Amino acid sequence: MLDEIDFYFDDPQFRIIFTNSMGLPVLFNVNNFTTYKDGQETDDPINNAIELEAAPEGSTITSGANFDNIFKNIINNVPDSVSLQVDGFLDPDNNTTDNYVTKDSYIQGGYEVNLPLKFSLSGLEINQTISLDGIDPQELQYALFKFTSENSLPIDLNFKADLLEEDSTVVMNLFDGKFLAAGTVSQPESSRSIIRLEDNPETNNANELEDLKNVRRIGIRATLSTTNNGSEVVEIKSDASVQFNLAVQAKYNVNLELD
Repeated sequence: MLDEIDFYFDDPQFRIIFTNSMGLPVLFNVNNFTTYKDGQETDDPINNAIELEAAPEGSTITSGANFDNIFKNIINNVPDSVSLQVDGFLDPDNNTTDNYVTKDSYIQGGYEVNLPLKFSLSGLEINQTISLDGIDPQELQYALFKFTSENSLPIDLNFKADLLEEDSTVVMNLFDGKFLAAGTVSQPESSRSIIRLEDNPETNNANELEDLKNVRRIGIRATLSTTNNGSEVVEIKSDASVQFNLAVQAKYNVNLELD
């Protein structure tokens, strides 16, 4: 369930680069971006020029320009697609002497795009189930559930785990509201807890072990929010992650009959 997720590119960078190996100058007029969204077409004028001098024989001339501000407005409007109109002119002043073009001469164009993503979110739920067969309550003394987690994402997490029947009916809640604070790659946050199930006639848990006979899966739900319940904007790094593990250990009474 996704209640709210807001994202934007805080400092997007868009650079056009041209390389010329001909003995002629080249002029590129960068006219406009055209964005397409929901069937509508919009032109965003640029009206800038990139000039490349004639290249000395055997070498190249490279030049480029950044269009970061206009690109930021375009990309944060989340268009369906974007096109760029560029017109090129060889020897625009028509006065180059000793010009040359060989069979290996070329003009090469390219783009460099950098999109650092920042976003805020609240109420994003990730659900995962783990198979759990083979716990026989007969002669079972207790069952231990060991939950460990590590978080290097700049996002707060709350974990909930339920013991489930085959059809996802909840048999019992294992834990709820286990909080793991936002971490960093250099300083991840970690948590470790042990939940022990055993019959205790002095409490309301007199038949906890018997209830395990119908358990086939464990459902784990992680609820993600940026700090302060989604109000803080964060940036995700590619090597950040969240990891969690749930291990189960059961102890049985063993009766040995000796002849």
